[in-house]
Amino acid sequence: MALEFEGDAIYLSASDAERHITKNGIWVDVNYPKLGIPETKPSDPEQLKKVMVKVKSLESMNGKYVVIEGVFDMNSHGHLGLYSGSLNVERMPRLREVEKRPNSGPK
Repeated sequence: MALEFEGDAIYLSASDAERHITKNGIWVDVNYPKLGIPETKPSDPEQLKKVMVKVKSLESMNGKYVVIEGVFDMNSHGHLGLYSGSLNVERMPRLREVEKRPNSGPK
């Protein structure tokens, strides 16, 4: 997934993301409040800490494989109508990197 100003998207390949080939991408419309990130900065220091942890977690997903749950809209094409559709995000947990394991199949 690519997270950047006016360019939150998922692409068919890393190469498409690097080259910003938007027709091979789907705009990711992140609903920050649903992810626990309010639109305005909390005044309470403890709440602000919690929000910053969530923001850093979201930022850590940039350039990573992710699971995105949401609703695809083929008629909405994201920023400047450049993408092949959009995904209204409901939930976005990060995929954990899988350890390489020795082949345990039949010998």
